[in-house]
This record gives sequence, structure tokens and C-alpha cells, in this order.
Amino acid sequence: MAFCSKCGKELEPNALFCSGCGTGVNGEANQYVDSFDPMTGFLNFQTGNTMASWGFLFAFLVPVLGIVFSSIGLTRAKEFNDQGKSISIAGIIIGSVLTLIYIILSIVFLVNSLK
Repeated sequence: MAFCSKCGKELEPNALFCSGCGTGVNGEANQYVDSFDPMTGFLNFQTGNTMASWGFLFAFLVPVLGIVFSSIGLTRAKEFNDQGKSISIAGIIIGSVLTLIYIILSIVFLVNSLK
């Protein structure tokens, strides 16, 4: 039986990381685990720059929200080592282009309905 060197929890066979605290079996840190909450017994995982992802998604669905979320994601990219920077830029561009297309189509529809 093997036990975690950090928290003492018994390790599963062939485990690479402790399921209790996220410490690597060979002493390496788990880059996805932010911290362990002993009160709940859950690992808190890093989520990354989620605003960049939401911005890119909303750029297609509701372009104005896509621009807003992507802009927030772009400003937060420095906090996450530029993670999400390119997808934020893509969300801003796609959201802007689609907003322009919607405005042009609205004007064309309005002009045609007045004739």
C-alpha cells in the first residue's frame, strides 16, 4: 500500500495524483488543482479564463454579449498567462462582424417595409 506524502491518504493503485490533496505521487504538482478544501473534502480546480470561452460562444448567439464577455476575457488573459487571448480576440471580431451584419439587415428590412 502506498500513501500520499503530503496528506497521508491511501493512494489508489497506479494513481498519478492523490485524490485527497492533488499532490503528484512522484512529488510533482498537479497543475489543474488549485487547492483542497478539507471542510467539504473537494478539490478546487482551476477553471482558467472562462470569460474568453463564454465570449466566443455568445459572439455567435448574442453578438453584443459576445463582445462584452470577450473584452473581459481579453483583459483577464494576463492573469492566466495569456490563456484565452486568441479566442477573446476571435470573439470580439466575430461579435463585431455579426453585429454589423444585423444592423445592415435591419436597415435593409426597414427601408423595404417603408416602400
